Amino acid sequence: MNIKNCKWLKYGLFGTLALIGFNACSDDHFDIHSSTPQQSLWQQIVADPQLDSLRQILERTTFTVDEYSKTGKLTYAQLLASSQTFTVWAPEDGTYNAAQWLAMLDEGKNREVEKQFVRNHIARYNFSGVNGGDTIKVTMLNSKINDYNLLDNTFKKVAIDGKVNEASNGSLHKLKGVAPFASNLYEAIEFTDGLDSLYNFLHEDDTLIFMKDASTPGATVNGEIQYVDSVFQISNKVIGSLNFWQNEDSLLMGIFPTNKAWTEAKAKVSKYFKYKSRYPYSEDNTTKILYNKFDADSMADVRIKNVMLNNIVTSLGKQPGYDATKSSLSYFKNFIDNADSLVRGGATSLDDPNIHQPYLSKIVEGTEPFEVSNGYAYAIDNYGYVPSKSWHTTIRVEAEYQFYQDINGFASAEKNGNYYGNSVYLTSLNRNDSIKGYVSNNSFAYFPGSSSASQPTVSFKIPNILSGKYDIYAVMVPLNMDKKTQSVEETKRNHFSASIVYDYNDRNGRDIEQAAVAEDGSKDFETRAGVIDSVLLFKDFEFPYAFKGAEPCYPKLKLKSVVRTAAQKKIYDPALYIDCFLFVSKDDESDN
Repeated sequence: MNIKNCKWLKYGLFGTLALIGFNACSDDHFDIHSSTPQQSLWQQIVADPQLDSLRQILERTTFTVDEYSKTGKLTYAQLLASSQTFTVWAPEDGTYNAAQWLAMLDEGKNREVEKQFVRNHIARYNFSGVNGGDTIKVTMLNSKINDYNLLDNTFKKVAIDGKVNEASNGSLHKLKGVAPFASNLYEAIEFTDGLDSLYNFLHEDDTLIFMKDASTPGATVNGEIQYVDSVFQISNKVIGSLNFWQNEDSLLMGIFPTNKAWTEAKAKVSKYFKYKSRYPYSEDNTTKILYNKFDADSMADVRIKNVMLNNIVTSLGKQPGYDATKSSLSYFKNFIDNADSLVRGGATSLDDPNIHQPYLSKIVEGTEPFEVSNGYAYAIDNYGYVPSKSWHTTIRVEAEYQFYQDINGFASAEKNGNYYGNSVYLTSLNRNDSIKGYVSNNSFAYFPGSSSASQPTVSFKIPNILSGKYDIYAVMVPLNMDKKTQSVEETKRNHFSASIVYDYNDRNGRDIEQAAVAEDGSKDFETRAGVIDSVLLFKDFEFPYAFKGAEPCYPKLKLKSVVRTAAQKKIYDPALYIDCFLFVSKDDESDN
């Protein structure tokens, strides 16, 4: 783990209390007693024979800031003997398996005991005599939100034994059992057996950042400010803050690959992110090398991580049709079994929107969900994600988007300012209703020649290409698409050739270009009259390298109008009418 601008406080009592974020004075809302008891919380625990097991656990459990900090010297026994205010819900001997927690301390599992047991029974402030309704939502030291029911006299549905014991620094409630601990999604990864690979992966890029502006400065010693209340935030270069995974107010879903599935996932994802050390790009009609020392390994590592992380946690609150008020383990399971896709952060989808049942449920097939404090999760042994429905998705490039025009690849085409072609937007006033089909964005572009005798060549950059297979289409529109009353019979068609530039020859400095071949073996394609025509140019075309992340280097798709003879000129128009280009992603058989 990396540490940035981090000043560690020594583990004295004062420094530790400051790290927890305690204030010097308590909230009057929780301290409404007319008399002040003389014994501290710790003294009361020691004096009560029914709390002997708890005493042993508290004496041996030491305070830690987080999973990165070393175990300190301050015990929770000392913390409860301090002047700071707490409420303790104390399980009585014989009502829980205390030996389990003591054994974990023997094994050096201080953090697990601290977070799952000790902090799950201690809250800041005094919750004796509180007002505010039948149930109080109490935030514990482990950030869990537990219900304190005043009418039923229960804490997290565990009965409270007898009256409240007032203390000089808070109040003590004795429980007839242990308050159950539920991991949130973030904690479940840490504490669930078999998820070591995922946990290590998530944390290998962690950075602990000292938040100077949010911290409280104290005295200056040897020229350095000593902070009495230091605030830190854990961040990660790849996934940003992990905090929302821990948000107890959220309703989330996790799909966790086990160690077995993790190995499978890396192999499945990594083959789509093969990079090379040199990538070409065109400038001033010449091909140049942009990256002489492109860090292929680092780029692949980042891209693979992004894909795998995007498939781990999803918000259930953003899912159309998911009723959070009815949320339960059975309700959640039924929802997943009948959902075809999930909305991810923003407007993107966990899976391609064109997927159909039962793909999503197949990802978790054979596994049962388990409940966490902020949602539900699956631990999957098989990485059932299909690449074409998750990360290796279909790419659409609109012909009217000038950004993707490869200016250097155009030839004999009419220029319109700095770019080529003319955009046409379809409305009820100009669309020819006799032509059926879908025009994406209700717009297309046409590219006439620079003269009446010219046969234009157009060239487009294709973004986000991965090292995988695609079926490549040019979606062509009829030349009367925007001529509302022009018939099919009086409308010419397009006739063209196509090629793709997908690599660079280091030895001779030339682009590596492959011509498209039609089904009849010819190198020319023609559009059908009266229809929006998706012309298949390449089937199962496999890119040897990925281009995503290597921008401004792109593979380029070229179309060249072919209207040479007098006979061709009678039925074909040299101007190319293009809606878009589709790169339809294909899966290897081994991926399904």
